[in-house]
Amino acid sequence: MSDFNKHADMPATTRATNATLAVADQGVVQDVTTDGVALTLPAAAAGLTFTIRHKGLMVGSTPGAVSAKRVGFTVVPNGTDTVSGAGFTPAAGKGLSFVKALAVPGDYVKLSGATGNWNVDGIAMQNTGGIVRIP
Repeated sequence: MSDFNKHADMPATTRATNATLAVADQGVVQDVTTDGVALTLPAAAAGLTFTIRHKGLMVGSTPGAVSAKRVGFTVVPNGTDTVSGAGFTPAAGKGLSFVKALAVPGDYVKLSGATGNWNVDGIAMQNTGGIVRIP
């Protein structure tokens, strides 16, 4: 199950538009708040780590009446880099998709770099299929 406050002790930045992440963005949780955003990772390299989190919005405060604003977005590797681990088979240029109908605020993926590949070091999703490979 995802934890909306996971990584609460880490600095975070809001991503409401498409962006290409830079080396300087590592160590800062990338909170995606807007539907349709595409985040492009920098070239994969050893020592780089990125955490990307669905931050949508939690709506309401009455117990039992709180609902989530779901957003769908993608995380794309640079060029022919791959994403592997956590059941994802490497495929050149294929990234991950947070599926709007299934992903909820708090779902996240943590990626660490090695030459030419991003490894999924951590993944949390409340609903099976919330984070999938981009076809």
